[in-house]
Amino acid sequence: MRAADVFVFALGLTEAWVSAPDGAVFPACPGTIAGTFDLQRHVFRNFHAREVAQDLEELIDLLREVQPRIRVVLTVSPVPLVATATEQHVLVATTCSKSVLRVAAGEVAQAKPDVTYFPAYEIVTGPQAPFDFFETDRREPSSVAINAVMSAFLSRCETDHLADIAAVGAPDVKMAARADEKPATGSATDDFARQMSMLIAEAQCEEAAAGL
Repeated sequence: MRAADVFVFALGLTEAWVSAPDGAVFPACPGTIAGTFDLQRHVFRNFHAREVAQDLEELIDLLREVQPRIRVVLTVSPVPLVATATEQHVLVATTCSKSVLRVAAGEVAQAKPDVTYFPAYEIVTGPQAPFDFFETDRREPSSVAINAVMSAFLSRCETDHLADIAAVGAPDVKMAARADEKPATGSATDDFARQMSMLIAEAQCEEAAAGL
């Protein structure tokens, strides 16, 4: 972390299980992947926007104690909830959760210097997004969507792979470009974006570990 220049944080959901004795938040509901669920020790929480924003601000402050110059990119995962512990339908719970995270990320990006919000969620789920941005289960973003997101993201990054490219187009999704920017002209960026996309697609979360 001391050598990091940028920290990218994708927010996923607001529902969590908390340890009653000390308030520690579990990465997954106890008993689903490991451990045993205890109704007396494990308490359900659905965090509000202000709570999420405060936690993000505290996290950023801790990061900058280690690396004062680190820049932070916040985004919201487009993957909907697979289940909910609320009394709502999972579709309603998903909308609520993603809305809370989007508000919190936006507030922190406005309040903190060198913190920005990247619209991965909007690219994949917005009304402009093609139907094939999700797999047939309508839950997992497709490789097409991941490529579009990574192309948009990398087009705004100052890396060796993008030294001669100022903007990268994506199917039905094109980030606004300034008049002095040039379109993509080489294949190095496309190859790099494709490799990054594959790594992201292959990454497994606690839901995959639980076999959901």
